[in-house]
Amino acid sequence: MSITALILSREPVTMMLPAGVVALNHCETFTTTAGIHAARRRALARVRTEHVFFLDSDDSLPHDIADVLDECVAAGRPLAYTDELTVRPGMAPLRSRPAPYDPVVHAGSPLMVHHLALMQTAAALSALRLIPSGDVWIEHPLYWQVAQGGAAYVPRVGYHWHRRMNGMHRASGIVAAQARGTAWCIRRSGADEFKRRTRDAAVARAAGF
Repeated sequence: MSITALILSREPVTMMLPAGVVALNHCETFTTTAGIHAARRRALARVRTEHVFFLDSDDSLPHDIADVLDECVAAGRPLAYTDELTVRPGMAPLRSRPAPYDPVVHAGSPLMVHHLALMQTAAALSALRLIPSGDVWIEHPLYWQVAQGGAAYVPRVGYHWHRRMNGMHRASGIVAAQARGTAWCIRRSGADEFKRRTRDAAVARAAGF
């Protein structure tokens, strides 16, 4: 494997990773969502391996991550994504199981491709030239754009998301930046098609299908 685990943090982080996976620690301090976006762009520009994924410093990887990554690479797509295990204080871990990839569904559903999302580095760098910069949460537009070249769902747990009830994902600025990213993806996917598909899904649910 030739993979970078891109870890963004305020301080250097040491993590145990399997052979073939390089930990690239990118340390910055930022105060705005635009700063977070720019930091991730700068971090991606430092990657020198064939594949890359984001790893938050307060999250963790499963014990069999080497096997999971092998499957993701073997899929041969610009983006491969997995199930994740959400871990919350005082609660039982919850496994998410995304559906096989659908670009229209993904446009309106950021959590369809969340963790683990393994990207071919060349595809990620190309996508950066197309997605909006500034005060926009980067992951959703980035993953969506990379996936337009092909995406594979690997039904393995590839990530442990340690979600705090008061984490930054609940901050108003973060929520607004995420909404801007989702709106961009919907426009790119075709707003009319998105509306038609989501309307039909609502009708099907109401009909009991």
